[in-house]
Amino acid sequence: MFRRILFFTLVLFLAAEPAYSQTWLQRYLSERKAKEEAKKAAAAQKENPAPSDGTTEEVRKAEPVNGPSATEPESTVEEPVTQAEPVDPAITPIRRAEPVNPADVSSDATPRVVVATTPDPTPEVQTATTPTPAPARREVTVIAKPSPTPVAPAASPTPDAVDPNTSVVRIAPSNKPLPPDVTQLNYANACYARKEYDRAAAEYERYVNLYPNGADRDAARFRMAESHRQMQNFNAARRGYEALLLDSPEGEFVGPAAYRLADLCFQEKNYPDALAYYRKVSVHVKDPAILLSAKYYTARCLEALKASSEAIEAYQELLTVEDNPFREASRLAVARLLADSGRRTEAIAQFDALIKEPSKPEIKAEATVREGLLYTEMGKGDKAVAALTRALAMPELGSWKEIAEVSLFRALYSSQSYQQVLDTYQASTKQFSAEAQPEVMLIVANSNRQLGKDKAARGLYEQIAHDFADSSYAKEAQYYRLFSLYNANAPELMQEVDAYLAQYPEPSEKRDQLNLLKAESLYKTKKYAAAAPLYAALDSSLLPASLKAEALFKLGWCYTQTQPRDNPAAIQAFSAFVSQYPVHKLAPTALAQRALSYQQTALAQAAGSAQQAQSLKAALADFDSLLSRYPKATKERELAFQQKALILGAKEDGYPAMVNTFERLLEEFPDSPRAGQANYWIGWAAFDAKDYKKAIPALEAARKLDKEHFGDKAARLILQSYYLLEDRAATAVEVDKATAAGAKVSTEILRWLGSEFFKTGDDVHAEKYLAKLTSQDDGAALQPEDWLMLGSARTKLGKWPEAEKALKTYLGKVSEPSQQATGHLALGEAQLAAKQLDEAQKSADSALALQPEGRLNAQGKMLSGDIAMARADFTAAGKLYLSVSVLFSDDSEITPKALAQAYLAYKKAGDAKQAATTLNKLQSLYPEYPVPTVN
Repeated sequence: MFRRILFFTLVLFLAAEPAYSQTWLQRYLSERKAKEEAKKAAAAQKENPAPSDGTTEEVRKAEPVNGPSATEPESTVEEPVTQAEPVDPAITPIRRAEPVNPADVSSDATPRVVVATTPDPTPEVQTATTPTPAPARREVTVIAKPSPTPVAPAASPTPDAVDPNTSVVRIAPSNKPLPPDVTQLNYANACYARKEYDRAAAEYERYVNLYPNGADRDAARFRMAESHRQMQNFNAARRGYEALLLDSPEGEFVGPAAYRLADLCFQEKNYPDALAYYRKVSVHVKDPAILLSAKYYTARCLEALKASSEAIEAYQELLTVEDNPFREASRLAVARLLADSGRRTEAIAQFDALIKEPSKPEIKAEATVREGLLYTEMGKGDKAVAALTRALAMPELGSWKEIAEVSLFRALYSSQSYQQVLDTYQASTKQFSAEAQPEVMLIVANSNRQLGKDKAARGLYEQIAHDFADSSYAKEAQYYRLFSLYNANAPELMQEVDAYLAQYPEPSEKRDQLNLLKAESLYKTKKYAAAAPLYAALDSSLLPASLKAEALFKLGWCYTQTQPRDNPAAIQAFSAFVSQYPVHKLAPTALAQRALSYQQTALAQAAGSAQQAQSLKAALADFDSLLSRYPKATKERELAFQQKALILGAKEDGYPAMVNTFERLLEEFPDSPRAGQANYWIGWAAFDAKDYKKAIPALEAARKLDKEHFGDKAARLILQSYYLLEDRAATAVEVDKATAAGAKVSTEILRWLGSEFFKTGDDVHAEKYLAKLTSQDDGAALQPEDWLMLGSARTKLGKWPEAEKALKTYLGKVSEPSQQATGHLALGEAQLAAKQLDEAQKSADSALALQPEGRLNAQGKMLSGDIAMARADFTAAGKLYLSVSVLFSDDSEITPKALAQAYLAYKKAGDAKQAATTLNKLQSLYPEYPVPTVN
């Protein structure tokens, strides 16, 4: 009995394994799985209740753990150790050991084997160097230091080390000896539990050799490989895992073995095989945490194999899983891969997510820097500056700090924030690494140059060349120093450029750029004849096509600016440009300049000659080509419309085509500075065609849009158009504008306007325009009647002195009796109104003397009657009125008026009888004539 107790005690001691500490995530996963397995065990208990005879639960064989821990890519995966003990057949039937999942804890009174999987540490984040952009017009970069590269999966404590407090196999005592295979496996397991891996490996191998068909063969082979791995015999471990997969391709240990092989291949950078094994893990393992780990390293393998699209998809799938320890690493990898693939906008979205999510501070810092670098590459300087500034405020920036600092200088320079470059440099410590210092100084020097601070720029250029003579930046500084001299219009520029070219005689793009600089310097000082040969020589240079194109264009321009203008050479240069660079941004300008050169050539040719016609035809062809080929060349199209219209307008039959071209100009460029000219010629053509209504709107637009050049011209045509349309009101408005501007209006228009208002009884406007008419120093064009109407209008307006002056002027200009009589009558009315009764009577008498009979005589007598009325001699007035009615009884205008006035006179004289007789006669002859009221 003592021996039996001692035997069981030894077995239990050998079966026990020391517990090991767990992280919070390990405990979480273990507890979560324990709860799930407990639920499954409870359900199984209901379906298959324990034997009623009180026998304990059977001992199952060890099952594999479902792959490596999800909390770390370097986790180890292993099945739990199951210690087989002697069992009394009368109490508990002996069955072969079965694998048990980690945390498989039943709520039954009979304990089961419980093994907790230990998660590995969180994987380190893989980063890669992102090239940072160089500042504008420079060929220098600062190499970004990569983040720490994640370590490959490594060995960690095995998850099947049995905790003696929770993983004890309790079996009822039995006198029956164990089968040999169980005894052998138990011994091997005991060695493994004590971490005697060399002995365990040998014992597992012994089991496999002795019992090739043993029930626990797969478990033994897996443990044998695990023992070799723990001893870092990786080749032996690999052979063991591979043999297991070969013998049992669908067995329970496929997933764990595949994970181990994947880890080994990944450490050896054998990414194709690692990828295949990780994918096998995804098929044969169910544990979510281990699946996450396998998926993460699947993405890592795809990334290493340059399968970027598949890697991005794999990482993005991981991002959909919450509580994911690989989330940060996956998002950073996705962002980096998107950026490397040119999908910068998507990459920035991922960096933003990393920044906004509760990521590690160092991850946020790196993401912020990388976002700033992407914005710099995209030319979004403001956003780049904002991101890099935020990054520099993060204390966790670490090795990315100098990268962020230098990149900030680049971003500020690229966004043309030159003063901010200087301010940032001034505020910095100015202490950078030997690799970064000259670049930063060069950016600062270039910023000074851009701001016109050439002295400061030259000082920095010279310092760089001296202090960093062996760096590539020294030559750069010497090169840009010449541009500083160019900006400062330094007289020594040409000499300095020649010295640089002598120092670096080898053909290069910079050498050609300096020759271009010389040409530009001459061009800037308007020495076009000297600049032209230099531009011409650059055609065979190493300059980029863009600079060669600009040089060729400026060559043509130089020919147009020489004195005299070299039109044939200009045409040749611009023709070469249009032929070689048809899609260049200056192509429409070159085409327009060639057309203008053809026009200038035509001006120098004999008018109407065949040569001139040919030149104008070529100019029109260029303008038409420009309009059809370059719809977005706004300035050139405006010029083409204008010049084409003017060329067409110079032809006798070209007015319709001219108008059509100008209308196209206005339709496409309603706000064009040429709109005034276009409207003027459109209006002029309509006026010439006597279509005055169409002419007026165009001419008004011309006057409004280009008052300096077409204001007066358009105003004259507008005034004439309204006059010819007999629009009195509009004509008056135009006359007012013209006279206010000091312009002279034709007497014809003023006379028509004044007489029209006079006829309608509008004495105010009549007097206004007749006064304008008579005030013009154009006596030959004036007529006596102009003064007569003016005097009459002024009389009605109560302007008697002015009226008298005008009427006397009229009398001085006429000699015919009837005209004289008319003038005296008008003058008498004015004098009567002014209470100058004696003078009025004299005027009336003069009119009667000049016209002893007729209508003017009647008007003279009526005037005399009015004078008598003014003197209160009502009886005399009545007689004069009655005499008019008798003498001119056939005049339907004067007679009723005379009777009415006679009635008033007799009424006021108190002669009621005569008044009644006169009224009766008035009413009988002119019943509709109104009876005057006596005051």
